[in-house]
Amino acid sequence: MIIELRLILAMFVLFPAIVAMYKYKKVDKKFHPFMFMIWIEVITETLNYIYKKNHGNGGTFVINLNTYIVLNFFLFLYLSVMNSFLNRKKAVVIFIIAIIICVANYIFIKPVNIFFYSLCYVSFAMLFIGIDILSNQMIEIKVALKNNFWFWFSSTTIIYNTQVLIIFNLYFFAMFNTSVGKSIGNIQTITNAICQIFFGIAMLKMPEIKARKIIV
Repeated sequence: MIIELRLILAMFVLFPAIVAMYKYKKVDKKFHPFMFMIWIEVITETLNYIYKKNHGNGGTFVINLNTYIVLNFFLFLYLSVMNSFLNRKKAVVIFIIAIIICVANYIFIKPVNIFFYSLCYVSFAMLFIGIDILSNQMIEIKVALKNNFWFWFSSTTIIYNTQVLIIFNLYFFAMFNTSVGKSIGNIQTITNAICQIFFGIAMLKMPEIKARKIIV
């Protein structure tokens, strides 16, 4: 897949990012971490394209992606804590473990590369938290699934992290330099684009704060 087409598919993230800009002041602050996750991904994808276009997958590209992995996971945990799906102590422990794995990845895997082992851990954590959120919604849901933000968010989180664990890791760990690996990488890019559409729908379903009537 040519790099320009990869960029177009990667930029599907602009859909939820634009919706987030529109809804930022209309929703409760407890939803803001999700918006920051989307905006950080826009920045990451843009920088990745620039690095690949001019320098290939060099050191700066790796630093950019590793930074995204850590920041995105922090915001995901923060979102879960703010909305009472995860208590603060558990979130801190989960995040500290992620940092320890990142440091170990940096020290023992040479040359310095993408935090593959950290990505596996982060994806597993986000997958299981997503499943927990979805199960809670199925039990306590008070609106139709199609209108429920948490249903769209958790379902997409499950799909996204499942494909990371299966497709992305299969591509990087086993088939990076093979023709089959390139095809798998293309599937991963397309799946990412589909997930961004679903995240955009989730953003649209985010409940807005009702305007308070001023009593004179």
